[in-house]
Amino acid sequence: GGGREGASAGHSQYVELKTSRSFEHPGQRRSFEKFKMLRFWVQSFLAGVPTIVCGFRNDEGILESIETFKTLELPRAVRGKRDGWDPNACLDLTSRVLDAVWEQTTDGGQYALRFAAPFTDITLEKLERGERESFLPPEYT
Repeated sequence: GGGREGASAGHSQYVELKTSRSFEHPGQRRSFEKFKMLRFWVQSFLAGVPTIVCGFRNDEGILESIETFKTLELPRAVRGKRDGWDPNACLDLTSRVLDAVWEQTTDGGQYALRFAAPFTDITLEKLERGERESFLPPEYT
C-alpha cells in the first residue's frame, strides 16, 4: 500500500548494489523492467533497503552507466506497462506460500519447495533424513 515501509525499517542508510547488462534495444529494457526490477524490488523491499544502485555493463564487464532507483517507487515505474507487475500480487503470493510452509512443516524437518512456470502448482515435500537438496552449505541445514 501507499507509504508502506519494508520489513526492516531500520536500514534507511543501506543501498543495494546491482549490475545488469546495458540495453541495446527496447526489448531489453522491457525485459529488465519485467524481471530484474521485480527481483530488485522484492529483495530490497523485504530487507527495508530504500535505494538500489544499478551499474549497467557491456559484454566485457565494463561499466557504462549507473542508475539509482528508490525501492518504493519501482512499482510505479512499471505500472500500466504491458509487462508490468503488481507488487500487491507478489506480496500476496509470498504470504500464501510462507503461510502454507509454516502450517505444513515441523521443527527439525527438511523440506523441498517445488514450483514450475506458470507457478499454478506449488508443492512442499518432506525430505528423508540425509537426503540433500539444499542450496545451503551443511552448516546452515
